[in-house]
Amino acid sequence: MNVKQTLGAVATAISVVATLLVAQPAGADEILSFVRIDKDGQRNDRALQVAVKRYRQNGAHTATFVDLVGVVHVGDADYYSELNASFRQYDALLYELVAPADHDTRLDKRNESMIGGAQIAMKDAMGLEFQLHHIDYTADNFVHADLSPQALRRSMEERGESLYVYFWRAFYAGMADYAKDPLGIRSWQLLGAMVAPDDGESLKRAFARELIRSDAMLDALGGEDGSALIQARNERAMQVFDDEWSAGSRRVGIFYGAAHMPDFEERLRERGFEPVDTRWLDAWLFEQDE
Repeated sequence: MNVKQTLGAVATAISVVATLLVAQPAGADEILSFVRIDKDGQRNDRALQVAVKRYRQNGAHTATFVDLVGVVHVGDADYYSELNASFRQYDALLYELVAPADHDTRLDKRNESMIGGAQIAMKDAMGLEFQLHHIDYTADNFVHADLSPQALRRSMEERGESLYVYFWRAFYAGMADYAKDPLGIRSWQLLGAMVAPDDGESLKRAFARELIRSDAMLDALGGEDGSALIQARNERAMQVFDDEWSAGSRRVGIFYGAAHMPDFEERLRERGFEPVDTRWLDAWLFEQDE
């Protein structure tokens, strides 16, 4: 393998990890409407932002709504504090976590999966925090809305999916993406960010850009008919949503990785909900030159 191919492989690995920062992992359509890089007045990168989008049925009272609360799984501590504070407004806050229905959220904070371990390594390199360490999953209005490990495994088997399949889909999608950069400029930029002596600031900026570009990687992971990691889990979450709505909850939040949100939006539209407002939260801030 020559230097260019090595850099391409490294950049592919970074793209895969960036994908894991918005979903654990995921396959979806474009996520650009839920994740963006905000600029300051001089057009410098200021912050990576994630959207909270509000939806309402036609004619519904303003106090009746559904929020899609997108999240990246590593971020600044202040980002998670702001999320915790906002969660108090909901009758029900539906959250993602592949775990049995009777799981203990206090243990979940310590039971870090292999994927969680990769995310934790990245957050340490970038000086960020991990979602599970800061979000209060014990709040009374939190409602588990995800598959159990056994149900996810069955769904993957039914679709002919596996971690092996996901890896090679992501690998070849990443290599095809980098073939569009014949001079390898993007690869050199990523490698330079990894070794820059600036306490992770260059790496943080590089990962933010990769995260914004990760829609192609997510499409590849999903395949033609979507994936268990997105569509099957979202279907389960919407079953929980329908139960909560039928039980009288009228202020509902769906708290999932940003890559899940385009599919959730489509499912809400099928139920007669339309977007009415978008609020952008700073997930992590970039240092500014003085």
